[in-house]
Amino acid sequence: MAFQQKYNELIGNGTIRAMAIIDLTSGGVVWTTDNWSIDSHAIVNAWHNRVPAIEVQGVRYSTLQVTENRFVCTNVRGQGHFIIAKCPTNYAITAWSPSEQQLNVAYTEVARLAATYK
Repeated sequence: MAFQQKYNELIGNGTIRAMAIIDLTSGGVVWTTDNWSIDSHAIVNAWHNRVPAIEVQGVRYSTLQVTENRFVCTNVRGQGHFIIAKCPTNYAITAWSPSEQQLNVAYTEVARLAATYK
């Protein structure tokens, strides 16, 4: 499935509600949905430094998993999930998923989306 088709599916079914593509070389945002404004440099630094929690748009997310290829966080007060999945190229997909979505499903779908980004 192509990137755009998979992205449309995830937005359409509510698995993710906001997303950005980050260039891991420059740390800059390549593209983002209109409803999200992120500090990509702070996010990339938090990921690489394996922080125990991160704040994005005023919401604090606790880190659950952090590896070279993923950064998976959730808000313990039910304000959603924050997910990063590395693409095959030097980019990463950053996504926000609502708390009613199962985190493992949301991460898996974001990782599948990232795998299609060239």
